[in-house]
This record gives sequence, C-alpha cells and structure tokens, in this order.
Amino acid sequence: MNRSPRRVTRAITDLGRWRVTEVSIHSVLMYSSSMANKTLQEEALLLRFQAVAEETRFGIVQLLAGGERCVCELQGELCAAQSRLSFHLKKLKDAGVVADRRVGRWVYYSLVSESLEEMRSFLGGVKPEEPWRLAVSDGEGCC
Repeated sequence: MNRSPRRVTRAITDLGRWRVTEVSIHSVLMYSSSMANKTLQEEALLLRFQAVAEETRFGIVQLLAGGERCVCELQGELCAAQSRLSFHLKKLKDAGVVADRRVGRWVYYSLVSESLEEMRSFLGGVKPEEPWRLAVSDGEGCC
C-alpha cells in the first residue's frame, strides 16, 4: 500500500477572510492535545464522508469494494472520461478513502480499509438518545 502523505484542503478563517491551507492527513492525526486530536480526527472523517457523498465517487467506492481496479476498468464500468475519473479519484485519494499503486504505466486503485472502518465505526455509534417523538407536543411552534 502506498504510504505517501495524502493532502487535504481545509478553509480557515483569517481576520474575517477565508484562506485555504493544505495539510497532510498524517499531520492532522498526529496532534498532541487530545481535544485538538479529536477535533482534527473528526475533520478528517468529515472530509471522507464529503468525498464519498457524490454520485460518481460513490460509484467508484462501490466498484472498488470488489477489489483493486485499474483506471481503465473503472472507466469502462462508469462510462466516464479519463479526465473526469481522474478528478474524482484524486478527491477520494486526498480524503484518504482510496490508495493507488503504479505498475509501469498503469495505476491501480483500492479502498483504504482503515478509513472505511473509521467511517463504519462512526455510523455504527450514531443512535438517537430517546425514541423518535414530535419536537412540539403541545401544538405550539418551537419558537
């Protein structure tokens, strides 16, 4: 598996203006403070969910669930142009959802099982605290 640092982009506020910085997921996950670590891990998790929450990228993840695939195989399955597919694969790779390996001039993509397990674990832990109920029970509005 390729262990090169993956890049993610996040927006931060700088005196009321937005600026974009690039950070490595490995750096994001290696903060010393437990509070900062939790927040940055949550941010990395959010980036993964955002990456998968697009129709083409969702389809790529579904295809890669069957195992490693070459770009040309994905191209045929998804009926997508190579440039469009490369864009979406880069988004998934930057978020840490997929990894690539080069063999000669061919590039093979596979899912990063650790990332998927983190996503699965998060979703498995999301449960309502109490059974579903109407937010307003006395007939009046909430505000």
